[in-house]
Amino acid sequence: MKRMSTRVLVVDDDAATREKLRRDLSARGYDVNVAHDRASALVAARRSAPDWAIIEQRLTRALADRSGLDLADDLLAAHPRLRMLIHTNDPDIDAAFRSARRARVVGYLAKPATIDDILAKMEGRATTAHPKPLTFEHVERAHARRVFLAHGRNLTRASLALGVSRETLRRKLR
Repeated sequence: MKRMSTRVLVVDDDAATREKLRRDLSARGYDVNVAHDRASALVAARRSAPDWAIIEQRLTRALADRSGLDLADDLLAAHPRLRMLIHTNDPDIDAAFRSARRARVVGYLAKPATIDDILAKMEGRATTAHPKPLTFEHVERAHARRVFLAHGRNLTRASLALGVSRETLRRKLR
């Protein structure tokens, strides 16, 4: 059940994902703040005292050598009553799920999670015991994104490393 006073912090280094979650949650009556990295997430949490945080597990570009789970620990230290969901496109679902459990989060959602999946977790409605398996396309996109980031966001070097054309890689990253 939505509550107008429920504050949600969305942390994701992908602008399109942040905006989609902000728009979808706002349309359902949630007060939403967004952040793209650790620093902006901590500032936003301090400013808004969120009830929930939805955090991308692999904030690679935004956190350098730290993960979204490290950020989850930082947020919990500052806001012990904060409830969190980990949102990720990590192809290793079991490892991501175990990591999320270690970080004391409420739930784990594999991308692309629908707004209904997110709300079901937030509202405590029953969901399947295991996350939906990722499709081949999502695993492929996640790998392409990791290689792209590992090559300093250089499309040419990343496409050479993957053995695909620049245009193919560009399509995969959309």
